[in-house]
Amino acid sequence: MDADTEFLGKIESMVFLAKEKNLSMLSAWPKIKMDSLSEKIFMPLLNFVVFSLCPVPFSEKINSKNLGLAHGACILFNKKVYSELGGHKLVKNDLFEDTRLARIWRVKNEKNYCIDGKDLISVKMYSSFTSIWNGFLKNYYPSFSKEVSFFIFQIFFFISYFVLPIYIIFRMINTFEIIEIILLIFIFLPRIIISIKFKHSLLSVILHPFAILTMIILGFNSWWNFKYGKGLKWKDRIYEK
Repeated sequence: MDADTEFLGKIESMVFLAKEKNLSMLSAWPKIKMDSLSEKIFMPLLNFVVFSLCPVPFSEKINSKNLGLAHGACILFNKKVYSELGGHKLVKNDLFEDTRLARIWRVKNEKNYCIDGKDLISVKMYSSFTSIWNGFLKNYYPSFSKEVSFFIFQIFFFISYFVLPIYIIFRMINTFEIIEIILLIFIFLPRIIISIKFKHSLLSVILHPFAILTMIILGFNSWWNFKYGKGLKWKDRIYEK
């Protein structure tokens, strides 16, 4: 567990679940504490992106490495399996070590899962826009296993959640049609569902397109620094290609 992880519920429930499901690695996705305006606008993007791309319910049934997911704030391991496989030594040079470890676990035919832990633990990841920017900068590009996946993600999210909503809103100003309302609701539906599930502020939903644009810019910044710049800095280390 991270040093700043706070308990909200009975953490031993994870042990019971791991035994019941025969899991050698079990992670809890925490409730993310958001106080400042920057946190309330941008931090919900983490849950939105992760739970839009990773169909967590299927990851319990399908042991594909691409469905491996973990949050470093809280991970429970079977001690014997952890030692035999090599534990965190496997990802000692990886910036995205928690989820990468979950994927390695699956490659090695071990079962792992990530549960909704918002009632079990909470964390405060960042407190200002600068800290959010610097924190995600180090993880953004390295979280993709292939460069082509990164660019597909960037283009898809930019068109789907910035270009299309803005285009539809401008059209509605001039010609109000019911089909445009339906399209707008359809585009925002995943964001609304996740906001309800994790109790995000309404403001984060309204400003979602602009938060996405910021995320896309941050992503290209992360890619450029990692591939052609001075690398990505984290805890006095420089990570580069």
